[in-house]
Amino acid sequence: MTTVMTSPQIRQGVLKDCKDILTIYQTTRWQEHRYVHVDEVKREHQGVFFRRWGWLVAEMNNRIIGEVIFRKEENPSLGTIGIIRSLDVDVRYQKHNVGRRLVREAEAALANRGVRQVVVNTAPEAYNFWMKLGYFSRHPLVVLEAEASRIANNRSRTFEVIPIREFYHVPHSIKYSNLAPAGRLADLAGLVLDGVASGGVYEIYGKDGLVGSTAFARTSDGTVEFAVDVTDGNESLLEPVAAKAATIAKRSRAKRVRTTIPKALLTKYEGIADWAIEDANLIPVTRLF
Repeated sequence: MTTVMTSPQIRQGVLKDCKDILTIYQTTRWQEHRYVHVDEVKREHQGVFFRRWGWLVAEMNNRIIGEVIFRKEENPSLGTIGIIRSLDVDVRYQKHNVGRRLVREAEAALANRGVRQVVVNTAPEAYNFWMKLGYFSRHPLVVLEAEASRIANNRSRTFEVIPIREFYHVPHSIKYSNLAPAGRLADLAGLVLDGVASGGVYEIYGKDGLVGSTAFARTSDGTVEFAVDVTDGNESLLEPVAAKAATIAKRSRAKRVRTTIPKALLTKYEGIADWAIEDANLIPVTRLF
């Protein structure tokens, strides 16, 4: 006799859901981080930056069995895009359309906010899932990593670097993506400004005003992960702005420095350091509405 699973309720997530989400993360994210206590999950679901994200959960029999986190972001060439940051489903309920329902609800919420294209960075093992939902692969990413001592110091006085420490609203300079991977700059900035990770967030100014922004966050192994982007109209400055950002990251007592960039921009970074270069283990995919 076939058992028909009751359809879960999709609703807005609340902090008390983090107790069940901890159990989900312990089986779906064990390769990324060893989650031990519910407070670790709560820290990731609080703060000024997290309030920018949409957060939906799937609930069945008074238990959370999945969640999706998403938001919109401005891009000069693509317009308003949607970003699905994460999708996690309890392993006991995978392949029962829970993930599909969460994604479709997130897409509907994004469409109501003017989004016509959604991007996701998926692990290779989940690639087929996203293909079945109508997503297709886009520009590949590469990971650059180097010993901090191998990064040339950028002492240029062309730029003025202003740190962002306290704010009540998300700074406009990190509300967008341009040349950087969608959402990457805001993700790192959010970790730092919401107190989840130690690091720094900076705006970079040239003689005519704001030209870019950068953020870096320290990992447990002493590596510093950084991201950098330039504002619309300043694409030609990516190479010197990225060099300045790498120097800022290097000076944060880092042993090693790492960044993830679109493969098409590799030549803009090659002269900054003696990088070890690898293909990213995440595949960017997108869907047009």
